[in-house]
Amino acid sequence: MGARSVPDLDYRLNRIRSRAQGRVLEISAVADVDNVCGPYDDLVVHDVLGNAVDSGRVILRMIDLLADPDGVVWFLEPTAGSRGSRQVVDVPTELRSRGLFVTDLDRFRLNGEPRERRNWVEGCARRNRRPRR
Repeated sequence: MGARSVPDLDYRLNRIRSRAQGRVLEISAVADVDNVCGPYDDLVVHDVLGNAVDSGRVILRMIDLLADPDGVVWFLEPTAGSRGSRQVVDVPTELRSRGLFVTDLDRFRLNGEPRERRNWVEGCARRNRRPRR
């Protein structure tokens, strides 16, 4: 979560941790996704996707780690801004573009934080299950 603790982020992270069920993997670095085998019922992802050089690859790997068909990704991520010389992705849009259905979405702002860490998003995503005909 960066160099220092931010109470609102700590509260939100603890809240999504408490919602995760079953076999849970917490992901706080891109290496956490690359060095594990699934499946996991739920993933708790924080401060990874908004900073990843290739967020699409990370999301596809996360989907591979999810248990079929009910795995859930709980996320708390910086979103939509710039980090130095590069643009930060809009995490919900990236998740949707990889076939996940985003629910419980809450965008919020951390006043008093540096510009590049002000805008955050919390939510959950699951596989987009279409009803059978």
